[in-house]
Amino acid sequence: MNSIKDKVIEPYFINLENGYVLNKMVQSGESDTIYEKFVGHYRNLDSCIKAMARDKMMNKSYDSLQGFISEYQQVVNSLNKVLC
Repeated sequence: MNSIKDKVIEPYFINLENGYVLNKMVQSGESDTIYEKFVGHYRNLDSCIKAMARDKMMNKSYDSLQGFISEYQQVVNSLNKVLC
């Protein structure tokens, strides 16, 4: 299977399988086992990048919707600069 694995997007990687399949490497807290977690399947790279940004944003809390949206746009823009 063809894939995109790049240090810039770690812990994520993209499998090229009838579109773009986004996965991420996750470490189990109890056993320290590292496993692949399915994030989603997308028709185009832009949707895949946005999903990566959304998933990345879920790791912390935000004090306002505006703060969340602002940081989300920054993450999407930085990923687009690197990947596109």
